[in-house]
Amino acid sequence: DVESRGLGDVYKRQDLGKSPADIRRETALSSCTMTKLRRDEPVTITALLRIADVLHCDISDICEFCQDTTER
Repeated sequence: DVESRGLGDVYKRQDLGKSPADIRRETALSSCTMTKLRRDEPVTITALLRIADVLHCDISDICEFCQDTTER
């Protein structure tokens, strides 16, 4: 699983002066995807890559891989 680190921390670290609405416009992500991010729900890698591109950061700055420890 890939988990978002929460965009709030990214906004603060980057100090870009961009609101979530600005990022949504620049990435062309749906409002549903942005809501999922705020709720720490799964989103696509493509969405995370778009955000990283707009924020001029690495994808590892906004998400991390967490190994699923449950049995399959």
